[in-house]
Amino acid sequence: MPQIPFQRIICSAILALSTTFVSAQWTKNSEFRGDKLLSDAKFIEKVKQSCTDSNDFYSCALNELKVNYYSLFKELRNSKHVTLFEKGDLSIQLIKKQSEDSEYAYEVLLMTYWKKEKVDSLSCYSYSNIPENSVANETIYYISDDFQVWTLSLEYEEESTTASDWRKRKINPQTGKISE
Repeated sequence: MPQIPFQRIICSAILALSTTFVSAQWTKNSEFRGDKLLSDAKFIEKVKQSCTDSNDFYSCALNELKVNYYSLFKELRNSKHVTLFEKGDLSIQLIKKQSEDSEYAYEVLLMTYWKKEKVDSLSCYSYSNIPENSVANETIYYISDDFQVWTLSLEYEEESTTASDWRKRKINPQTGKISE
């Protein structure tokens, strides 16, 4: 039977423990991390194919999402901070900003802080509704355990939903900087 070097065993154990520790820091307000389906390219393609005007609303893949972003943020007070992650020098928070131009529009910023100083921000959720022409726009997101952030822009019309601009970004856990 081959012997495994002691250093390899120790390194594997440390890696497993550190991964568990980082993941555990995400448990607070976990519903605000979004829906994991947004990180799956196959799901995004399914959305693009199933939510067209040739299909009925119930066959649209967006119905598979477990997070109702609109309901989650609609009742959240303006300028309310929601802490998603806090460990050591890094803190990640969401903050809702109501539009000054419309009562039917707001955005949620993902803010990163390093040593309590703001480092970076990203608009991770937005909603706007134009009742006069039956169009609504929404950007939804997902934040993974390993600090990756996916966003997807949606345009809702009476008969269809269009998905576009699926993007992946990364939060550097050593600095708080967000990059593509």
